[in-house]
Amino acid sequence: MWHKDLLGLGADDHLQYPLLLGRAGGQSLIGGTALGEDLTLQSTAHAARGYVRSQDDLQLLSGILRDPSNNPSITVQAATPNVALAGHTRLGDTAAIGVNPATGVGLKVAPPLSGASNLFVIAGDPTLALTGGTWGCYGFKSQATALVSAGATASEVAGLYFTAVCGGSGNANAAYAAWVRAGVAFYGGSAFPMWGLKVRSPLLMFSTYPTSCYGVDIDDQGSYGAGTHNAIGLRIANQTATSGLKYLIEAGPATPYLRLVGGAAPGVGLSNLWVNFNGILKQIQEDTINTAGAGFRRLRVVN
Repeated sequence: MWHKDLLGLGADDHLQYPLLLGRAGGQSLIGGTALGEDLTLQSTAHAARGYVRSQDDLQLLSGILRDPSNNPSITVQAATPNVALAGHTRLGDTAAIGVNPATGVGLKVAPPLSGASNLFVIAGDPTLALTGGTWGCYGFKSQATALVSAGATASEVAGLYFTAVCGGSGNANAAYAAWVRAGVAFYGGSAFPMWGLKVRSPLLMFSTYPTSCYGVDIDDQGSYGAGTHNAIGLRIANQTATSGLKYLIEAGPATPYLRLVGGAAPGVGLSNLWVNFNGILKQIQEDTINTAGAGFRRLRVVN
């Protein structure tokens, strides 16, 4: 029967044409017959385009999704990494790894636990190859800016906010809310200073100023329970450089108000503490002549 007759309209006897209502066993659309030809799907002939929609899951048999310039942008495969993004990637308002995005969270990461020796939520090891000019290299850079309107109150604004919690019935050797280390791997060039932690002065102040500025503020470390424990506000290990200065504390201007010297023991009757007297640093030592009672010694400065 010819399809111009009404009796033949339901016959699926032209397999070279797609059947819009579906064909038993499925069907394939092939764009061209020569090398490198394409199949293009377009929503409408109108200038105002619609969408090309997939009602069900879309499976990329090649595993590659390309950009308009034919560059591989997204690779999907069964082997690790299952999804690889090429080039610069920008995420929208929220993103999640392991869990659903949370309200007010730009990036929420919850990796699955495993028996590995180390677990990293975020691990970054940037390498910046400097071939000229002056650049900065940051493993992690953060700046929190709260635009507070009249009638609103920001309870806290923190550029970095870390909390380390160890729980369960096992053991933990140590817990650090923040752990920093600076390293140098130079094979030439000039010498430069290095800081494990540097606290800069406040950034911006306009018509309203803070009541106080603290470089470092340490809470009472013994206020969290009645158990047996030690509480140390600030602990500084002895400084034992093979050459140069060995100071545990250097506080004040060029001639400091206070200096605590590290290294070897200073000698009999001498202390590691130096104090500024009228612009001159003087070492504190034991006064072996004038005692202050049984078991006590007066201290004096070395002139």
